[in-house]
Amino acid sequence: MLNTRLRAIPVLTVSAAMIGLLWCGADSAWAQRGRDAQHRRRAGPPPEPPGAGLAADFGQANPFRPLPEDRGPLREGEEAELIEFTRQEMPHAYRLLERVRERSPQAYRRHLDRLIPRVRHLRRIFAQDPELGRIIIRHSRNLWALQRGTRGSKRRSQERPRSEDWRRRMRELVAENLRLEIQAIERWISILERRRDQDVERELKRVTHADAMELSAEPPEIREAVAAWQAASDPEQRRELRARLKDMVAEQVDAEIARLGERVAGLGSDPAGEVDRRLKDLLERYDRRASRHEGRGQRKHEEDEGGKRRPPPRRP
Repeated sequence: MLNTRLRAIPVLTVSAAMIGLLWCGADSAWAQRGRDAQHRRRAGPPPEPPGAGLAADFGQANPFRPLPEDRGPLREGEEAELIEFTRQEMPHAYRLLERVRERSPQAYRRHLDRLIPRVRHLRRIFAQDPELGRIIIRHSRNLWALQRGTRGSKRRSQERPRSEDWRRRMRELVAENLRLEIQAIERWISILERRRDQDVERELKRVTHADAMELSAEPPEIREAVAAWQAASDPEQRRELRARLKDMVAEQVDAEIARLGERVAGLGSDPAGEVDRRLKDLLERYDRRASRHEGRGQRKHEEDEGGKRRPPPRRP
């Protein structure tokens, strides 16, 4: 499939999803118990992983998802290089990481291990297109600010409305991220267009050397074309079938580029309406989470009052 093919392009397929930057994932990834939870509360929540906000635009075929080799073992000296890259290009994430290390070396090691694949592919983004890398970083910082802003709003009582300043700030962040997403997709389209011929040749080589299991994920027409090429014995017929297969691969690459262009046009057709929809969804999602949190707190209070559970003694 095209998405699998583009993921296999090592230079172009770089980080996930603007799916942010102390990339330990969403809230659950930081939901540690005991002292780890205390360190998390002191240090604050982590940003979203880079590429998180763009996952819907790119699906699996996106430049923001780490490759499998990004999760492999480190070569000698690579960890120091990645930490230095984080310090230079993402100082806010570096400071958070250092804060975790001061609180708990064990938590630091755990978070660093989860961070390394993201930094590896983000560093490749900078090598390919530094401006795209900076867009991803800015987008992720905005995601983090939105996360912190909505978390803060949950602490307010339901009777107290959110301030207009707070709403304006949240809307500004959502609007800026929409602009950044459009810029990121446009730059990715430019990369795909520049490398189109290389991508077609690379994918053609992949499908003609793939086994049956690997081809099972391909569209039926690709599987049939590969099977016909493999079964042909006449050299001239094989050349013709290979040329036809190359045209089919090129059509899929062009279709992916066109799809991304349509996505850009769709995002830019009604930016104000898109911002309204995203902000509404964001507030509703966090309001639901706040309600669940308050419900758990109320049940715990009732259990304590009923004698089913005693609260832990307060420290002096």
